[in-house]
Amino acid sequence: MYEDDNEISYIKLGITLTISIFIAVLLANVISTEISKGIFERELAIAAKRASESLRVESQLIKQENIKREELRVQERIKNNQIRQQQSMAQAEQNKLNRIKQDRIDNARTLRFQTCKFWQDQYQKTKRVDDRIHRDNSCKAANNL
Repeated sequence: MYEDDNEISYIKLGITLTISIFIAVLLANVISTEISKGIFERELAIAAKRASESLRVESQLIKQENIKREELRVQERIKNNQIRQQQSMAQAEQNKLNRIKQDRIDNARTLRFQTCKFWQDQYQKTKRVDDRIHRDNSCKAANNL
């Protein structure tokens, strides 16, 4: 019986060792998995932090570019308004000069017609040759406008 007891003891020992090794490997896998999860979570957190910082910096740069673009648009509008204002002032000045020129032309025309009329009346009154010459010259000048 002693041999059977040894045989059973070796079987028990073998089963016990197999179960122990299986449990040890299983625990090692669980521990390894948990350690890997911890490392992965830490790396994921670091990557997320870097991505967040990168996104923050990028959005800050975009915001600054938008501010610069808006400032350029405002400056362009101001410049365009100044140009329009200068053009408007130049046009108003040109209109004023045109009105003055036209007024001078109208006044000269009126004065020449009045002079023509005066010499026509004068010639009808006096019938003098020099009054006729004045009439002809002044009416010719009035009609040439």
